Amino acid sequence: MGKTLKFLVVAFVVSGFIFACARAPIEEFADAKAALDAARQAGADSCAKREFMEAEKAYKEAESLLKESKVCSPNPVTKSVADSMEGVKSPNGEKECIPQDELYKQVRAKLVYAQGKAEEAKSIAGNAGRLCEGLRSKLSEINDEILSIKGDLVNAGRVRELNMLMEKYNEVEGYLTGCDCREGQAAMNELVAMLNRVKESLAVAVVEKPATGKTKDYTVRRGDCLWRISEKEYLNPFMWPLIYWANKGQIKDPDLIFPGQVFKIKQDYSAQEKNKAIRHSKTRGPWSLFDGK
Repeated sequence: MGKTLKFLVVAFVVSGFIFACARAPIEEFADAKAALDAARQAGADSCAKREFMEAEKAYKEAESLLKESKVCSPNPVTKSVADSMEGVKSPNGEKECIPQDELYKQVRAKLVYAQGKAEEAKSIAGNAGRLCEGLRSKLSEINDEILSIKGDLVNAGRVRELNMLMEKYNEVEGYLTGCDCREGQAAMNELVAMLNRVKESLAVAVVEKPATGKTKDYTVRRGDCLWRISEKEYLNPFMWPLIYWANKGQIKDPDLIFPGQVFKIKQDYSAQEKNKAIRHSKTRGPWSLFDGK
């Protein structure tokens, strides 16, 4: 028994020295957590998934190691000596406790790695975000262009081409939503090429088609405005100036139309008229007062 007591005294002295040197990695946890939060706010969980997941994994492993150090505390060296003498298993089952200072070293290493990976993920997400933002702006312009030719495609019986444009549009939008900007850029190039081909073929068809001057009557309903009427009649709200110009005798202000008014809706118009109307609409805005020049 005296020999056992001697071993225990030595163990307590050594463990006391270890605890005096060991310092819980509180600051490292705070730094790693802050880096993860910053990366998440930058969209790294979707724009830099691999790096962000590695950072999270390392952080969780550090938390697990810290819990292990608590299970083995307060005297891991003493416990190791006692277990070896009495044949008692450690609190972790078959696994023997690692001295707390060694566990703290492992925890710190995990946290440093987690912080580095989180900062890398934030940087990647930032670069991807800037690329995606530019593509989103371009996609918005393309949406307006598709909308401007939608009516012509439907009237020409070319709905299949319209559907193909919309499918490619949705593909680009899906890439950007998932922050897959490189694939989004490639799909965007295909969409632009497809749109240009369709626009060129439409321009030729419209030029070759003679103007007939045919119109139809439209009775204004409650809640109508030129923007909505144009969307219903031309499948393109940006063409509302065509309605205004054709009915200037009744419309003193394009913002003010009244139920019961009957407007002439042109059924045939030149490419120049259409482009002029769309350009005017986008320049002046659908609800701006103007003189119709």
